[in-house]
Amino acid sequence: MYLMEEYTLHRNDQKDFPSTRRPPHGLATYIQNNVALSDSKHCSSPDFESSFFVFKRRDVSIKLLIADRSPTSSRTEFLHKFRIICEEIAAKDNVHIIIIGDFNLDASKENPTVNQMELISNCTQVIQSATTIYDTTLDLVLTNVSSANVWNVTVAFSDHKMLFVSV
Repeated sequence: MYLMEEYTLHRNDQKDFPSTRRPPHGLATYIQNNVALSDSKHCSSPDFESSFFVFKRRDVSIKLLIADRSPTSSRTEFLHKFRIICEEIAAKDNVHIIIIGDFNLDASKENPTVNQMELISNCTQVIQSATTIYDTTLDLVLTNVSSANVWNVTVAFSDHKMLFVSV
């Protein structure tokens, strides 16, 4: 991982993996030092990982869920876990929800699982362009913030593009 000035790195490394080898996946989240987190939780299993953060910006509570779904995991099992997580982060008045991650569900074409994710989370999937070098949209952003700005940037170290969300 890289250290970045004025940011704190929050890691969620894959659990139950031999310490002699690098885990095949995990989550790394950089949060600006001036953002005061009021809550954070991490979940790790072989088929689904998530990091959850709660903070305030401009007097608005923001709930941020970052997730990674294994391409080999069952869609039914994934939706079950996703529903449980969404019940925990359900929006109240004046709470922004942002769900971002590699869900390994191609949203570049009609995808019933993505549609179900929108219904479960009460958020809209807002990525409108390819998020991988293979012209697929596997990385998604679901949010209840209609004014959210979302963009992605090609990076040299991954076949996935880096996602940015601004609210």
